[in-house]
Amino acid sequence: MIHHSPLPDVEIPDLPLTEYVLAGGVGQPGKPALIDGASGRVMTYGELDDAIRSLAGGAVTTINPAYTQAEVHHQLADSGARILVTVAPLAAMAVRACEGTAVTEVYLLGETSEADGTMAVRALSALAGRRWPRMS
Repeated sequence: MIHHSPLPDVEIPDLPLTEYVLAGGVGQPGKPALIDGASGRVMTYGELDDAIRSLAGGAVTTINPAYTQAEVHHQLADSGARILVTVAPLAAMAVRACEGTAVTEVYLLGETSEADGTMAVRALSALAGRRWPRMS
């Protein structure tokens, strides 16, 4: 059964998501773009733009965090991934899942300490000569 909203259809622009999101901060690089509700940390549109551009260029395949090591391994091998970005609680399993795949580097997101076999995702932008902005 198809349900129809009583509201008018939402107009979806024909442009990349990044461009659409960053349009809200054009000419206002200091305007808050992201606010972490739990901590109150803020990332401005200027910082978000820098962060996006410092990591742009890769194809993304998402992995369900509930996957087993074997399922993660299969997806990494099937996608041909060369870099894996994960979070600290999943890092050890992720590193093991990379064995026998094309993945050569594992990076951690967030304000976490680095685990064995991983680097902070901010290192990616440092390699490109850019600083990953911290949410203030």
